[in-house]
Amino acid sequence: MSPERRRLKAEIVGDVQGVGFRYFAEGDATSLDRFLDALRSGPRMAQVQDVRVSWLPFKGDLGPFGVRG
Repeated sequence: MSPERRRLKAEIVGDVQGVGFRYFAEGDATSLDRFLDALRSGPRMAQVQDVRVSWLPFKGDLGPFGVRG
């Protein structure tokens, strides 16, 4: 049986590149939990004050995700 897939909407509040921003992501619960941990930490020099999370039904309409650096 494949893991349940979910969609999350996260709004990050704080000083992150001078603006607040929103993320949408889809995946299994374990991957999304790890993603939320990374959002709460933020990148170096960011000051994340809060991460507001909404769980939504999985849609499957988001493209692939990658990290550029």
